[in-house]
Amino acid sequence: MDLKTYERFKKFMRMTTSDTDAEVLMAIRKANELLAKHGHDWDKIFAAKVKVVQEIGDNSSNSSNKTSGNPKYKYSPRPRADSVKHSGQHVLLIIEKAIAGIDSNSAIYRFIISLQAYYIKNKYLTDAQYNSLKQIVQSL
Repeated sequence: MDLKTYERFKKFMRMTTSDTDAEVLMAIRKANELLAKHGHDWDKIFAAKVKVVQEIGDNSSNSSNKTSGNPKYKYSPRPRADSVKHSGQHVLLIIEKAIAGIDSNSAIYRFIISLQAYYIKNKYLTDAQYNSLKQIVQSL
């Protein structure tokens, strides 16, 4: 999906927060139409399988990108005392493999980066974090 189409898709999604039911219904229908036109569906969107491609020299997203930069993560989960902690070189290798296989514009990529930051800070991943990371790598 090209960047212009993706921006239109995002616009339709923002319209679904309207208080006007007719506007919400129209926005969902337009989003469905846009996905179908480009050979995508909601399953691909939720699985982060849709890649957004920006043409070289296209700066159209700069003005509308309100979330640029690195987000600050305030939430740091505290594992239970009896939980499994995963550490070692194999964890870093899995993180690197996940980063290499995911589009850097996706939410999953940002999630992996947050896992990497957590691992660097704490020297381990919790069992839930590790299992999520493994599932992402297995889906590549």
